[in-house]
Amino acid sequence: MCIRDRHHPATLTRRFTPGEHAGSHGVVDNREVSEHKEPAVTSTHIQNDAKLCSHDARFPHSSTGLPRGGQFGLLVTLVITVLSYQLNTTMVTPALPDIGRSFAVSEGTLALVSSLFFLAGAVAGILLTRWSDFLGRARMLLAVLAILLVGTLVCALAPNFPIFVTGRVLQGVSGAVFQLAYMILSESVSPAILGTMLGIISAANGGVGGLDGWFGGILTDHFGFQAIFFVIAGLTSVAIFLTVRLLTTQERPAASGKMDWWGGGLLSLSLIFLTY
Repeated sequence: MCIRDRHHPATLTRRFTPGEHAGSHGVVDNREVSEHKEPAVTSTHIQNDAKLCSHDARFPHSSTGLPRGGQFGLLVTLVITVLSYQLNTTMVTPALPDIGRSFAVSEGTLALVSSLFFLAGAVAGILLTRWSDFLGRARMLLAVLAILLVGTLVCALAPNFPIFVTGRVLQGVSGAVFQLAYMILSESVSPAILGTMLGIISAANGGVGGLDGWFGGILTDHFGFQAIFFVIAGLTSVAIFLTVRLLTTQERPAASGKMDWWGGGLLSLSLIFLTY
């Protein structure tokens, strides 16, 4: 027989009559056993569970996801970061004749300005992108931008061609910027907007519709090729500032493990030997 508790309506009290068995524990006389009912599942519970599931589906890489303001700030930061690298190719190309005349080098030697820049970028893309798994994406991006700034200033102030080429190699390390930007995006935003934001960054990586090359030629004609590098240094400084303010504060925990330097070094040497 079941009796409902007056003080706890959700609790039923069962009284066993004499001689009645309670499971496998034998005969129980007048013993009260409380049986608690499971809470009823309501439509409100179902709706809340559905919201949680939809939230997890939209943000598989993060438990929170970025708000709209954070997404816009992230996009602006990564676009400026990618442009800091890209302008070193599109703006410098019109200035190559002036660079050759200033340092009195042949056309064959002048080709090192571009070839060493891209080679350093290829090696950095292999090593630094993987290293960011253990160091952290934003920290690695900040380190790459710092090296880019130093290399840019070296190029702007170089007294001779060997030092200028050294600066170009340092600039080339920023070749890892696009890969890092892609990883930061994929880990920070939902798949619904990842494609759009990645398309914008890819467009920035392709240049500014030819205007960057035209602007580089204008700067070279009026102020010399050094002006190009001072402009790039200013843009890189802005990228560093935004990275510190917006990205390092949202850094994801780095993965455990260690970098395979032997494998990365061997792959990088193979790439260098294939190029030269």
